[in-house]
Amino acid sequence: MSDRQDLETPGEILAAARKRLSLTVEQVAEKTKIPPAMIVAVESDEYFKISGPIYVRSFLRTIAQAVNVDPENVLAIHSRL
Repeated sequence: MSDRQDLETPGEILAAARKRLSLTVEQVAEKTKIPPAMIVAVESDEYFKISGPIYVRSFLRTIAQAVNVDPENVLAIHSRL
């Protein structure tokens, strides 16, 4: 898995899925009750901006569900990174 093109980051996957559904960050925030700034942090893979690993995993799972992506796949990729 040294080839970067084979593996998208969780943030890239979630951002792409959100855009495919023509949803704004604000719409996902309303749907998930996650603050827009935290959604932007997740989509940018800037997990240091989120208060802890439990929140990161929870946000990844919740956002994935909101944009019709398999949350287990997103969490597995996150675990490998």
